[in-house]
Amino acid sequence: MYPQRIWQHQGYEDFASILLAKEHGAKAFPCIYATKAYRADELHCLFIHSDEPSEPLNVALMATALRGYLHVAKATGFHTSIIIMAPRIDDRSRPKSTEDYR
Repeated sequence: MYPQRIWQHQGYEDFASILLAKEHGAKAFPCIYATKAYRADELHCLFIHSDEPSEPLNVALMATALRGYLHVAKATGFHTSIIIMAPRIDDRSRPKSTEDYR
């Protein structure tokens, strides 16, 4: 795991807290498979270098990670998933939407 002060650690902790929110009385995370994969320790995480997935370095990282993931996914567990995380954008006044990435 990453040291606590860097974004990868904080991003993973934020993601985990969302997955476990129902246990603390909040609304459940909408993806039951991701929640089950987390609890079964079947998640694979990839941290890319920026919030722009089409950057060449990020494309190369994701291609390599997905290629490797495909070789182990079936053996990892029934609900296995790969989670790709990026650092938070600096402009928090306008978070990116799904459409921004199309």
